[in-house]
Amino acid sequence: MGASNVGKSSLLNALWGRQGLAHTSKKPGKTSELNFFRVDDHFYCVDLPGYGYAVASAKKRALWAKMVPTYLENREALVHVFLLVDGRHPVKPGDLEALKWLEHLDVPFTLVLTKSDKAGQQGCQAQGEAWRALVGKAVSIVPFSIKQGVAIKALRQHVARALIGSTS
Repeated sequence: MGASNVGKSSLLNALWGRQGLAHTSKKPGKTSELNFFRVDDHFYCVDLPGYGYAVASAKKRALWAKMVPTYLENREALVHVFLLVDGRHPVKPGDLEALKWLEHLDVPFTLVLTKSDKAGQQGCQAQGEAWRALVGKAVSIVPFSIKQGVAIKALRQHVARALIGSTS
């Protein structure tokens, strides 16, 4: 889950080591549906349309704005969400709204600071601190970079822990 063009589809491709699994584009709004990817016989990952700016009609963006919250509210099998935010920028209103939704629904989540190679270590650390202040509780924050392969192992461990926690 995250804003348009934050790297959701790219993260899925990197996470599962399958280039082209999820379609990517430089244009915001490439993912226009809920895309389910069966990882193995035990679980699916879902690539959600982004929020915020997208190269799409107002009608289509309005549909996405309803589709994603409906999915989060009604998907009983949902065990964990990875909220992706651009590590280069301060907290944006759309990201804050997504965070409030996850907290309201009491959905476990991991915050992923994407494009960490461009934000640098200090930038990611500052963004992590800003997010911790907003969340007000212990939350896992993982800096991530597609270009440097940073945090793939850590994210896979988060997925494994979420799956193990969902079966107990």
